[in-house]
Amino acid sequence: MGTLDLANPPAAVSATLKDSPDPPIAFTQYDLKTGLRYSYGAAVADFDCDNLPDISFFDSYTLTRRLVNPSQGTIGYMQWNSGLLEQIVDADSFPEIPDRPGNVILFERHIALDVNGDGLLDIVGVANSHAAVVAYLNPGVRGAKWQRRYISTATPAPINIASGDFDGDGLIDLAVSMRVQPTTDPNPAIRGIVWLRNPGTPEGDWVQKPVDGSETMGDPRTLKTADFDNDGRMDVVASDNQHGKLSWFRNMGTFWERKDIPGLLTIHGHFGTVADIDGDGRMDIIQPTYQGIRLVHNVDGGTTWNVIPLANFALESIQIVLSEVDVGDVDLDGKLDVIFTVSSNVSSFTGRQRGGLYWLRQTATSWDVHEIYFEDSAAVGLKLIDYDRDGDLDIMMLSEYQRSGVSLFINQR
Repeated sequence: MGTLDLANPPAAVSATLKDSPDPPIAFTQYDLKTGLRYSYGAAVADFDCDNLPDISFFDSYTLTRRLVNPSQGTIGYMQWNSGLLEQIVDADSFPEIPDRPGNVILFERHIALDVNGDGLLDIVGVANSHAAVVAYLNPGVRGAKWQRRYISTATPAPINIASGDFDGDGLIDLAVSMRVQPTTDPNPAIRGIVWLRNPGTPEGDWVQKPVDGSETMGDPRTLKTADFDNDGRMDVVASDNQHGKLSWFRNMGTFWERKDIPGLLTIHGHFGTVADIDGDGRMDIIQPTYQGIRLVHNVDGGTTWNVIPLANFALESIQIVLSEVDVGDVDLDGKLDVIFTVSSNVSSFTGRQRGGLYWLRQTATSWDVHEIYFEDSAAVGLKLIDYDRDGDLDIMMLSEYQRSGVSLFINQR
């Protein structure tokens, strides 16, 4: 992954993103699919057991973009590493869930997980429009549609999902974050974070248990799991885009203890990640913030956190949102780098957007920022992945309005 020497950390960069220079290595862009109605989630995993990474993504239905594709429902795609793009889900509308809104059918952020224990990775994600966590089961053969299964129908306005063994039984459970969203559920008390216990049987019920339902959790975006205090139990970290707080939730076995991390503002900073960035055996957090990126260093097992600025960006005419970060050694120089996407506050799909893909590159003394790709649409997600298996990291990027699509940027180092 690369390293970061915190004894002599590189100086933070202050820059205007739109003036960022080209990167020192080239990336070749391949559009997997563009012109979708609305796409806000993708997963990278070996879905066909050939030891090569595949990419799943979904096209959701919105009333304002129905003319792009008249099918009323969410459509699932799989980009197999062999080059085949296959439609795996046909216009699913979640008909069993009552009182669904008529103008949107959204299946958004999702992860790969073997839900039914058959040895094949399935897709499990959040149906933001339908108060549901939904799994699509891997049939194990090309050409067959992936069948839907509801994991939960009691999670209003789910916005993100993560996995981990929270009860120590050797089974992978799910964490789900929910935001205040009156169009889905007018009850403001239903929000925050829950976890869903893996039943351990193919048809068993995933029992929902609380993590945090605090009134200060309005729009949780980052949702990651890690053992931050090294006690053998998986904890949860979440950021709130509404109130600007970054918090970690210590798994105490029978309850969760919330601990807010001071020193950073997560408004307009969406999806962060976790990694042991300095190799000290403790998991750290890399979090996009208001106009910047911060490293949140785990000093002593979660009691003390040192917030280290990596980048500060100038205000632009359109408010930028640091939409997602991922970390890795992109140029194979032994140093940790940060890749991130930029979007803007999307009020309508016809409005002017601001987005792009950027590289925060670590040098001997500082961080430099490079523009890999600029677009007049909102880049909302990314994954670092060695897609072509040549030993260096490539980038999968997801965009919503206007382009609404999924692209690969192949590292030409």
